Amino acid sequence: MNYEEIKEQRKWINEHIDGVDYLKQLIKLKKMGNIYTALCPFHKEKTPSLRVYPEGHKGEDGTPQDHTSWYCFGCKKGGDIVKFEELYYDCDTAEQAIESIKAKYNLEYSGDIHLNEMRKSLLEMQAPTVSAKFSLQEVNLICSEMCRNHLHEVLHKYPEQFDEHFKKIQSIYDKLDKELSKRNAIEAEILINLTQNSLKNMKMMLTKQ
Repeated sequence: MNYEEIKEQRKWINEHIDGVDYLKQLIKLKKMGNIYTALCPFHKEKTPSLRVYPEGHKGEDGTPQDHTSWYCFGCKKGGDIVKFEELYYDCDTAEQAIESIKAKYNLEYSGDIHLNEMRKSLLEMQAPTVSAKFSLQEVNLICSEMCRNHLHEVLHKYPEQFDEHFKKIQSIYDKLDKELSKRNAIEAEILINLTQNSLKNMKMMLTKQ
């Protein structure tokens, strides 16, 4: 996708998905007036510093925003649900985050809203007859094997970093278990790429030291 396509699909996702419901699946939100607060998953903290501003929330100028946004006053990260997906799953690009969300919600973008809805309905009708390349168990095994191989390499080449990477792998396992419980086999295949990208980023950080 080029820049304009990413921009259009990002806008389309924000229009078609309830941002608060999306975030509730990943973090625990607590209502605070007209907004929500939560512990930020992108840095360690004991006091919630992440704020979620629902669609329609009015800013200082009184203009209601057209999609859910979030911002952490601790680590200064923020954005829309695409940005949250990108950071939470260590996606390499916004495009990958968009594809991940589309897979979760069984969405197909065409540039035509009515055609998109028709495609979505058709996919739902065809779902029972579509076969996935991997079962949920196989996706889990593939991701686990990639993680084990990474830890094996770290242990032999960067032993002083092993404990830190072991904790990171545990975090990946936790997210993987959570996601596998919510997805069908076809949707779950994207987790292989997300896990692979997370490990690639971890390895790049090692080689830069």
